[in-house]
Amino acid sequence: MGKVGLVGSILALLLSAAPASAAPETGRFGVQAPTGVTAPWSIAGISLRMSPSEVSAAMKAAGYALESRIMGRSWQGEVANEVANLRQIRIPAGVEVIRREDYRKGQERIRVEYLAGGSGAYVSSVDYAINAHAIDAERFRAAVLAKYGGPSLRWDWESLYCSLGEPQCSRTGSLVTNQLPNLTVYVASISDRVLQLRQGERADRAYDAALRAEAERLYPKQDRPSF
Repeated sequence: MGKVGLVGSILALLLSAAPASAAPETGRFGVQAPTGVTAPWSIAGISLRMSPSEVSAAMKAAGYALESRIMGRSWQGEVANEVANLRQIRIPAGVEVIRREDYRKGQERIRVEYLAGGSGAYVSSVDYAINAHAIDAERFRAAVLAKYGGPSLRWDWESLYCSLGEPQCSRTGSLVTNQLPNLTVYVASISDRVLQLRQGERADRAYDAALRAEAERLYPKQDRPSF
């Protein structure tokens, strides 16, 4: 593909519409898996909290092919792991679910990470990358601005889009972590030009708290020992 054709492909990628996000997940064992905040951004049609089947449809529509898939613990498996850690008790882990997928379209690459909800896996992060030699920095930046508008914060080679109501809105890698969904754009990142969509620390902590709460519900702390 020539440079003109590749630039057109990237512009089409960044300007593509996003399908509706997945429905909230409900914990299999009784505690509801956290729903988080829906982000207003998508990458090649992929939004946070989409299901693997929705991601597959979006990737097919955008012309991407699946390269690899990694399976891992389901919500039941994550709870079983938490119970083992907190109580040293083994319970069934259930079947595995999709936890990561890698897609490719020529020189463009997308990685999708999933968390396990009670109704199945859902998107927790999306990474897009293209080699820096494949598209000029200013063309890439122009495509980003056309798709997402002006960023919340901007530096020479990095831009950050924060959710409305974000209490931090801080640069990635700083001592302060963004709490709500956010999108980071690296126009020049070593060898690639990159987009990173994240659900935010609040959703990460809520997920961990839900797992612990379910483990505590299944095996509450004892009032006294039985020796």
